[in-house]
Amino acid sequence: MNWLILLWTLPSTGPSTGRVTLWRRLKRLGALPLPGSGALLPDSADHHEQFTWLLQEIEAAGGDGLLFHGTRQGGLTDTTLRARFHAARQDDYLELLSLIDHHAEQDRQGTPVTRATLHQLRQQYQNFWHLDFFQSPTGIQVGQALRQLERTADIPDDLAVPRADPARYQGRTWSTRPQPRVDRLASGWLIRRFVDPQAKLEYTDVPGPNDVSFDRALGDFTHVGPLCTFEVLLRAFDLRDPALHALGDIVHELDVQGPTTRPETPAWTPSCVDCGPRT
Repeated sequence: MNWLILLWTLPSTGPSTGRVTLWRRLKRLGALPLPGSGALLPDSADHHEQFTWLLQEIEAAGGDGLLFHGTRQGGLTDTTLRARFHAARQDDYLELLSLIDHHAEQDRQGTPVTRATLHQLRQQYQNFWHLDFFQSPTGIQVGQALRQLERTADIPDDLAVPRADPARYQGRTWSTRPQPRVDRLASGWLIRRFVDPQAKLEYTDVPGPNDVSFDRALGDFTHVGPLCTFEVLLRAFDLRDPALHALGDIVHELDVQGPTTRPETPAWTPSCVDCGPRT
């Protein structure tokens, strides 16, 4: 692992406003406190920029600071440091999990959870996830609980995806954008496997006049609201296999780089703990 380490000293005399403000800023960044006056974050361009701004503020307040890169802090291993980052998020996650469980129980007892409540829970989870640099097991557990609540809540689905007649989409050319990425690749697999076994897949900037276009602007099948193309295809062709919907969760999380609710997702993303922090 590569780390960014910020060390500083501030004048011991005068008001403590500067020190308090600094620690609040570091907490909002999700930085891990180090013994003495120091903080640590995974090395990324964004974190380097944030630490650089803090370094300038420290110097402007009459203090001294040092920002450097390192592969290890003292005798602490990468595993230990990741565990400490996990622990720093634990209390927030457990409090949110308790709240999600409460609303789930209320929903089961006949007091439906509202769309506004789900939005607030999702926003709170995303705020915590943004600082969960190594995708902690507790964070994934909370995401799963929230996704389950969203699915079981009796709220009308306002993301209408028109049903498609499979007979109209047999032996067709399906075109999408070049440089295939996760949603395009997964959608192509889904099409060939469950929609049009004889489909010809093309990756091009200019689709043919009779092509079925997917995962492109104004395509026949593309993103609808928060749904990625893979999820839209599941709805359009009424594919209800739970395994496909589990795969849809993974594709969605990889495609939009949102909060992870499936434990399989980190194994396929550069943000997994073995591949380095998110950027």
